[in-house]
Parts: sequence; C-alpha cells; structure tokens
Amino acid sequence: MATEVLLTVKGTQTIDGDTQQLELTTLGSFDEAEDRYVFRYTEEQEPPYNPVNVTVNIFKDLNNVEMIRSGAFDSCLLIQKSKRNLCQYATEFGNIMMGVYGIEFGGKADTLSGEFSFGYDLDINGSHISKNTVQMSFKKMENSKDVADS
Repeated sequence: MATEVLLTVKGTQTIDGDTQQLELTTLGSFDEAEDRYVFRYTEEQEPPYNPVNVTVNIFKDLNNVEMIRSGAFDSCLLIQKSKRNLCQYATEFGNIMMGVYGIEFGGKADTLSGEFSFGYDLDINGSHISKNTVQMSFKKMENSKDVADS
C-alpha cells in the first residue's frame, strides 16, 4: 500500500554549457515493491496544458530508473547505469526517439524518508543534446495516510 509523502524533485539540465535547474516540491505517494521503490506525483502545467502524472521506478540495485510521464504527451525513459537505451519522448510537435545513457546512481530509503540521485545524457541521432541530473528526496507526512495505487 502506498504512503503519502512530501516529495522534492530537483532537476538540472546542461545544454552547450548553459545550465538550467528546476525544483518541484509536492505531495505524492511512495511504495516499496520487492525490487523497486515507486513514486507517483502530479506536475501541474501552465494553461492550456493539463497536469502530467509521473511515475518513477527506482530499482533497489541502483542501476535502473524508469520515468513514465502520462498526460497530453506520454513518454517513458529507461535509464540504466553505463548503458544506452532508445526511448520515445512525445512533444506537441510529434514523437522524438532519443538515446538515454545512464551515468551515475545513488541513494537510500526506509519507510519514513529517503533520497536518490541519478544522472544521464540524452542524444538524438547519436548527437549529444544534454547532460541531466535528478535528485529526489521524500519524507513521510506526519499523520500520513495510505493511498490507493493509481
């Protein structure tokens, strides 16, 4: 059963030496399966776009992360340490096939809190596009309730 958590996601993207950072703090859910930690949360978008539902599966071996976004434009990124995967990323202009190469992974968690980080490079047609890092931390909410899985 998933638990309600306060989730902070910090993303950094570097393109041609220009670095941008985004930070989101939101309520979400945390669940622990046999082989992975599962986070679910919603990203609000600027009008006229609808919210995006995000599921992040962080595998306990800390070698794999799966980021699934669903909404107006769906995408699924499979990030594996020291491996390149082809992933489809949907945009308002159509689908893009990108290479995703996992660089670094770390983290730890228990039933009350935790933090994870992972890095990856993106390429299109073999040309490097960006270097990305994601840091996620969570803390079980006081008076937290169990929430149904979506």
